[in-house]
Amino acid sequence: MLRLSIRGALISIMVVPITFFIERERQLQNGKLEIEKRHARELERRNKLLEEIVADRTNDLQVMLADLNTSNQQLDNQIYLLSLLLASVTHDVQGPFNFVVSVTRKINQLIDQRTFEQLPVFTHELQASLERMQAFMSNCRLSRICRLSRI
Repeated sequence: MLRLSIRGALISIMVVPITFFIERERQLQNGKLEIEKRHARELERRNKLLEEIVADRTNDLQVMLADLNTSNQQLDNQIYLLSLLLASVTHDVQGPFNFVVSVTRKINQLIDQRTFEQLPVFTHELQASLERMQAFMSNCRLSRICRLSRI
């Protein structure tokens, strides 16, 4: 019977420290697991915060992109209007210039032919045309449309 008791005591002596060691390891593992869970919760919280920041910035960028597209369309429209204005002004100036060139040729012909009687008529027409062109250019400089076209 003593043998059983000694054997039981020996097993107890071996089992108690092993049980203590196992329990201590379980507590350490539980502590590590709790730390990992806290860390995972903190990472989730930070991840959600970053997702909100990214979503806000994405929204801001989309608003800016829409504004840029609107500005680009307005700029394209202004460029189109400017080109129409330039074409109109060019047309309005080209006609009188063509007339001035034509009258100048006629004056040169009359001088070459030594027909001086008609010269005053053509020189007065030339002067009137040049004065109209000068008035047009002065009005253009003063008008708001031409100021915008210089931009």
